[in-house]
Amino acid sequence: MKYFEGFVPNAPLVEIDAAAARSSGTYAELVDEDVPRYRSFVGGTLHKIVYAPWDNPEVPLADFRKRNEGVRGEVVTKANVDADGRVSWRTWYVTPAGEVERSIEYLLDGEGRFLREDVREPDGQLSRYRVYKYDKYGELLEVVTHAPDGKVLNREHA
Repeated sequence: MKYFEGFVPNAPLVEIDAAAARSSGTYAELVDEDVPRYRSFVGGTLHKIVYAPWDNPEVPLADFRKRNEGVRGEVVTKANVDADGRVSWRTWYVTPAGEVERSIEYLLDGEGRFLREDVREPDGQLSRYRVYKYDKYGELLEVVTHAPDGKVLNREHA
């Protein structure tokens, strides 16, 4: 079994030993079986199960439902980096019962700042998207939430 400080889709995992993981209480444990998964703990309690990387959630969802551990789940694609250094990935968010409640496609710039989030319904239909706006110094100015047709639903100023 391998232990990590935590699981972040777009960052390298930092491996730690079992004693350090358990003493911190907040860590990710890689269970490397037929369907590998990360068991994520917060405060020493199982918080969620993360399956990564998967381009399709079908196999991990079946495994998650079979295990029925009573916590939320996530199925995460591999993080991709484009020619401009932008990082993207998709996460399916799963209820403890094993039903997809939504998925979010994330896009970050090369500095790790969020650029856009596309929020999709369980059937894959776009429900809304958020665009992050920064000043020339990289400070967040606002987050604008749009309907699928582009209509502005909300503006949050930083």
